[in-house]
Amino acid sequence: MRQRHAPCPHLAPSETYIPVNGIKSAYVDSGKPRPAMWGTVALPIPDPFVDMNERAVQWIGEKVWQYRVSFPARKASSSSATTDLVFEGLNIFATVLLNGRKILKTDNMFVSYQVNIGEHIKPDGNNILEIIFDSALIRGRELVKEHSHEHKFLVRQPEAGRVAVRKAQYNWGWDWGPMLMTAAPWKPVYLEQYTARLDDKGVRRTPVPRNGKYAVPFKIATPQLWHPLNYGKQTRYELQASVVRSGEELHSTSKLIGFRRAELVQEPDAHGKSFYFRINNVDVFGGGSCWVLADSYLSQISSVRYHDWIKLMAEGNQVMIRVWGGGIYDDALLDACDEFGVLIWHDFHSRYSLGREQRDYQVQERYRLDYDFENNDPESWCKSTFPARYIYEHFLPELVKQEDPFMIYHPSSPWGDGRPTADPTVGDIHQWNLWHGAVNKYQEVSLLGGRFVSEFGMEAYPHLSTVRRMTTHSSQLYPGSMTIDLNNKGIFNERRMTTYVSENFRLKYDLPSYIHLTQVVQAEAMRAAYKTWRRDWGTPGDRKCGGVLV
Repeated sequence: MRQRHAPCPHLAPSETYIPVNGIKSAYVDSGKPRPAMWGTVALPIPDPFVDMNERAVQWIGEKVWQYRVSFPARKASSSSATTDLVFEGLNIFATVLLNGRKILKTDNMFVSYQVNIGEHIKPDGNNILEIIFDSALIRGRELVKEHSHEHKFLVRQPEAGRVAVRKAQYNWGWDWGPMLMTAAPWKPVYLEQYTARLDDKGVRRTPVPRNGKYAVPFKIATPQLWHPLNYGKQTRYELQASVVRSGEELHSTSKLIGFRRAELVQEPDAHGKSFYFRINNVDVFGGGSCWVLADSYLSQISSVRYHDWIKLMAEGNQVMIRVWGGGIYDDALLDACDEFGVLIWHDFHSRYSLGREQRDYQVQERYRLDYDFENNDPESWCKSTFPARYIYEHFLPELVKQEDPFMIYHPSSPWGDGRPTADPTVGDIHQWNLWHGAVNKYQEVSLLGGRFVSEFGMEAYPHLSTVRRMTTHSSQLYPGSMTIDLNNKGIFNERRMTTYVSENFRLKYDLPSYIHLTQVVQAEAMRAAYKTWRRDWGTPGDRKCGGVLV
């Protein structure tokens, strides 16, 4: 078994798909891959986003799930050809059987696997592929008990078992989303036959011949730089690479690449220590949003949705996005940001703990880095909000330096550079004394700023039409009802929301009026925060606030 991170293959114009029992099977002949996706498995469950149905589907996360499909195979075109079964993403504790023989066992959602199955496949008949997923919820709890003698699993929400598992943390629920445990192939699964091919693509500054990589230097006579939104054009060049033998092209691939210079400016000044980004020698105010996830169900996320969301951000003049560390890695999101000129502040996705994962991390995160550095040159890689000091203060910065010495690495978010993470004079802060914490008045935002506010917010009810779609029983259509409270994941949400509304308006408690008032409070809070902290951007040499991400 050979394990690696495999980016989505470059599609040939002549691609075809062969659906077989819920899986689309495909082949690679002469190095031209044709990916396959698992079909949707329909379960007789209620919509978890309606009423209190989220509680009715929790049993799914406690069960073992087995996927069984059949697919045909063709005999390799050459005796020297390799036949691999590629799993670009298995979520998460999977045992994979091919024709009754175990070929793979996984424990990481973020790593792709490529298995040589030449000895196990039937070239002239149907093959049975089975994938058995153990419960990540139960396995996480077991791992906590197993390692309790050597490590304390410290978490804020919702349970310690999540930090023991290399799985997107949002599955356990968060203060912005539901608890919906999933177990399935979440990326393409396909059969690949080849004699030679390009394993990966990208620009490498240092060749490593021992690993089969070779750096080819080249020059662009008059390169046009990629610029952030509103600072210039997003010029990108197409990099093409081919494997040729005796004049015959065996495999080709391509990638769009933008050239830019990114700096994180941290210098002593009158306010403490600066924190802002400089792109192509121009200071850029990092105004934008934090990105959690496009959908709780990964199968519903498409490149079109990413494109539309980031386009909407750009139309709102948002120049930066921070990818939150409890979600997923997805190159479609990075490509969309690159297209529209949106800078990326990207968290590493991890368990937010230190202990048994250290050895795995050294293997797994290298695959992740190797791919993402080639994808979009994120402006900043950040680790997490929670402690795992060896990893984010030593191991990860060394790894980043090896892969790309020009990449900006920031140890954590928030980060106080050795001081408390709430210190407004250094690093970046998460300002949750607005809404959370001390529940400061939003009129006090001038006292709550920092060198870079990388997370803050103010909650409000969604539009009345959304609430009515979510709440089908008329008896639950009032502020603070059980249905509305279950679907509002904010901690002590109703108490805080009522406090902010009553401090600023005469309270009206019919649902349409209350919804409107919460939205006005949210709008006023956002206006006050961005207006105040944007003014703190200052002038060259006196940048008090380098950016604001909601």
